[in-house]
Amino acid sequence: MRRIALAAVILAVGLAAAVAGLGALFGPRFLAPRLERAASRALGAPVAIEGGLSFNWSLSPTLAVERLRIGSEPDSHEPLSARIERLEARLALAALVRGAVAFEEVRVADATIRLAAADPTTPTKAEPTHAAAPAGGALASLRLERLRAERLHLELPRPGARPPLSIEVADLDVSLPDPDGRADIEASGSLEGVPWTLRLGVRSPNALFERAPVRFEPLAVRLGEDDLRGRLEFDPGGPRPRLAGRLESRRLAPARLAALLAGPEETRPVRPEERGERSAIPDRPIEPALLRDFALALELAVDELRLDGGTLRDVRASVELGNGRLELPLRARLAKGALEGRAVLDGGTPEPSLALDLALRGAAAGELQRIVGLQPSVEAPLDATLSLAGRGSTTRALVASLEGRLTGALGSGRIALALLDRLAGGVRELLRALVAREQGDWVPLRCAVVDLPVRAGVVETRLALLETEAARLVVEGRVDLARERLDLLLVPRARAATLGLAVPVRVRGTLVEPRFALDEREAARRAALGVLGALVFPPAALAAFADLGVADNPCLGSRGPAGREEPRPAPAPPGTDLLRRGLEGFFGR
Repeated sequence: MRRIALAAVILAVGLAAAVAGLGALFGPRFLAPRLERAASRALGAPVAIEGGLSFNWSLSPTLAVERLRIGSEPDSHEPLSARIERLEARLALAALVRGAVAFEEVRVADATIRLAAADPTTPTKAEPTHAAAPAGGALASLRLERLRAERLHLELPRPGARPPLSIEVADLDVSLPDPDGRADIEASGSLEGVPWTLRLGVRSPNALFERAPVRFEPLAVRLGEDDLRGRLEFDPGGPRPRLAGRLESRRLAPARLAALLAGPEETRPVRPEERGERSAIPDRPIEPALLRDFALALELAVDELRLDGGTLRDVRASVELGNGRLELPLRARLAKGALEGRAVLDGGTPEPSLALDLALRGAAAGELQRIVGLQPSVEAPLDATLSLAGRGSTTRALVASLEGRLTGALGSGRIALALLDRLAGGVRELLRALVAREQGDWVPLRCAVVDLPVRAGVVETRLALLETEAARLVVEGRVDLARERLDLLLVPRARAATLGLAVPVRVRGTLVEPRFALDEREAARRAALGVLGALVFPPAALAAFADLGVADNPCLGSRGPAGREEPRPAPAPPGTDLLRRGLEGFFGR
């Protein structure tokens, strides 16, 4: 027993002497330059120890560094620059004895890390050996079991001249007992002042350096009131990187997140060539290159998708991207109605193409207006279908090629007097025809229907009418989206025999600057023929509304309220030409 105790004492003294000898032999002056060179090769950027360095030789050797700098200068254009006030690393003694470097734990505190887009016009001050070193391979060869950090400040680049994205990391804990196994990450902090938390599991982290598939599960992120959870698998191999998985959220506001990430809008003077005629449809290039460079297979389930003016509920979507073709089937509750459809953007062809097929049933029109950023001006149930397809390398070319159809119907409700005034273009005669008597800011709406075929970017009004308690307004004509030109005729028809007929209003001009004017000649012509306001419904139009499920809409029938027959124009009697000349004389023609 005494021999065992004596042997233990001798062993302890021997280890202490050995550790003391190593500490004297491998002091800070010996270690600092070697550590700087090794770290520079691993990171591909110059590393300098500007403060103190200490090495505690023990059964758990510990390296402590004060004021560590990565990068040549704090404001350099190198991809990575950082200042770390304190870094403490505990090495695995067994690995060190074998000549390998393995960290049991690394602690970082009070650090500022900047990532920047490389500026090709600015030469780097890094030594050639630093830049040429394969950082990924060096980092993958390091063994790190745990990383803990606190009070980190990250700055990430934003496009253009916008200020960098600022992320504060209050606490970070990364556990990686086996590089070929699983890493567990937990972190918290703030993004531009908004609190966030992260919980992430990474299967086979080393696979990232080997271009092998990596699985992220569990994945749970919270940013303010928004959250996202699920699983993802990233495969960097193959002809193009592929991301697949399923994501769920109780509440998500993509516009708010995009605003946080994008930062403030850039301001710049308007170039001379940008001045000129205003356009409702911007002429912007459609760049599908990103679609061809990646592959996606994602399932999305969001309970509340918050938009600027409202909320999409119970959103279920599948995102499929392959060979440049993006498909997005979608189901959701929108404005108290049901939305279902599909969008396809094909960037795999020389000329990108877009196809939309959407159906909306039982929505509240006013709430829908709020969602798209408009002041509510209609309160009535809405049913609509939209089917459009086009192709082009710019937005205008795409719009000019559109083919398809829009069908919609509004049920009984009310319409804002201000909207009727805008529809009438400020023409008081037409507004008075639509409003039976003096009333407040809202007018009772009986119904409204539209059936708008689209051919080669031109919208035809096969059927478009709106009906109040006083009159029925029929819209005829076309809208040329390619040229952004209007050629419409607003024809009012009184619903009661005691009310007079208003003069039709001609709408011409552009989408940005429409021009409204009374058309007395058209009124005289129609009155002479006895067809002012007469309606003929094409069978194809009626079939479209039957498909929409609103064939019983009052605007599609011939009877007024309470089943009363509406006044119909009588056949033109003898002497019609005399009436026509009299009307023309009245209007000064």
